[in-house]
Amino acid sequence: MGGKIPVVQCIDMEPDRRRLNPQRPLAWRGCERTYELSRLWREQWEQATGRPAHFSWYFRMDPQVERVYGSATWAVDRYPEMVEDFRRRGDEIGLHVHFYRWDPERCHWVVDHGNTRWVEHCLASSLAAFRQALGRPCESFRGGDAWMSQEAAAQLEASGVRFDLTLEPGQEGYRGLRRWERHSGWIPDLRGIPQRPYLPSQANFKAPDPARREGMWMIPVSRGEAVGLPGLAFRLYRLLIHGVRLERTWITLYLFQEPLLFRQVVDRLLNSAELSCLVLLSHSQAVLRPYFRRNIKKNLSYLLSRPRAKDFALATPQEAMASLKIIPGVNGKGSRD
Repeated sequence: MGGKIPVVQCIDMEPDRRRLNPQRPLAWRGCERTYELSRLWREQWEQATGRPAHFSWYFRMDPQVERVYGSATWAVDRYPEMVEDFRRRGDEIGLHVHFYRWDPERCHWVVDHGNTRWVEHCLASSLAAFRQALGRPCESFRGGDAWMSQEAAAQLEASGVRFDLTLEPGQEGYRGLRRWERHSGWIPDLRGIPQRPYLPSQANFKAPDPARREGMWMIPVSRGEAVGLPGLAFRLYRLLIHGVRLERTWITLYLFQEPLLFRQVVDRLLNSAELSCLVLLSHSQAVLRPYFRRNIKKNLSYLLSRPRAKDFALATPQEAMASLKIIPGVNGKGSRD
């Protein structure tokens, strides 16, 4: 691929733990530390590319947050200076939703993907909370655990969401992300979906509809297959820790990913003739773990030392799509045409 390469760096802003105690709401230290480190990351991006760097931040505002913290908008209310700084710099502020339901009889959380009514409630309440907190409708969305369904995609599109950055190509379908969590439904099988952004069929969110000209764009997360010993080690890790037996080793480009895996996938993608953009992921709580923090430092340094780093442009989803000439561009600091 020649020319500029838009890069969307998605950062999920969420609690520090998956297991939340409803009786003990803790500050989101990972968000605080991520915000501090983002100043250095932004400087590194801008020095390497010679362009302004715009991150994409996805805040949790779902029923789990509401139950534990008393308000779905807790994080935005707690960190107003942070949110205002993101706005001022032209970053994207989007919504990240997990579908946890509290079971009062057993006193534990259920990842309730199989409960259609609960999923609908989670999305509707989270979108309403976003509008309340930010004063505008949500345009950019990321589902927790790479989960999506046909009904959820239709609801998001009907609610005005323009960009979904949930799907992870090559993902094999399986039950739940963690063995120790109670769950319903399945994480979807995403083998065969495109790596490039697409408008989905209204009958199948996994399939592009070339006839469509408007709607919610699916912008898949960047993934690639790892081979050799690194790939084998990753499959063994998923089997032992998560109880998931993988046929092939598809690696998501998390910035805190093991560097050998990250580099292998980055090099493969940058050498691909089909590359349109890179979509990188991170979680706010990752920076609280020294190993992950070191990985982020190494992986970001590696990415920005590539020969084509000058072609990178760290962009919001809208800016990335405009750069690819898929949608109209933006005027000034993130304002829409």
